Amino acid sequence: MSSFGSRVREARRRLGLTQRELADELCDRTYISFIERNKVSPSIDLAVQLAKRLHIDLADIAEEISESHSFQYLKIKSLIDMQEYLIAYELLEQYWWDAANSGNFIFMKKLTNLLMELFKNWSAPNSDWVEGMLLWLLDHNERTMAITLGATMQ
Repeated sequence: MSSFGSRVREARRRLGLTQRELADELCDRTYISFIERNKVSPSIDLAVQLAKRLHIDLADIAEEISESHSFQYLKIKSLIDMQEYLIAYELLEQYWWDAANSGNFIFMKKLTNLLMELFKNWSAPNSDWVEGMLLWLLDHNERTMAITLGATMQ
C-alpha cells in the first residue's frame, strides 16, 4: 500500500497539476512537497481538501492518516459523502461517546460538526443518543454547541 504522500503525488501528476497549482488557496507549495515526500502529515481538514481536489476517495486514504481520530473523522466524512447516513450516524454515536469519556473535547467538537453536517442531509430515525449528547454538552458548559446542534436537528 502506498503512502498518503505518494498518492497525492501520483494523483497530482495524473491530473497534470504542479505543486503550486495544487497548493493554491490551501497551503504553501513547499508544504505540498513535504507531504509528497512524507516529511509531514497534513491536518484532517487539509487531507480532506487535497483528496477532493485530486479526486481521491477519502475511504482509500483514511487508513494512511497517522492519528486514529483522523481515520475516524475521514471514515465518517466519507460515509456522509457517499450518502451512507445510517452507518455514519452509528459511528458518530460510538466515537462521540468514546471522546466524551476520554475527555477529548477537541475531537468531540469535530464530531459534533460532522453530526450537524449529517443532519443537513438526513433525519435520524432515532435521536435518543443525540438528546443525551445535548444534555451532556449543556452540563459541560458547551451551550453554544448544544443550541446549534439542537437547531440543526429541527
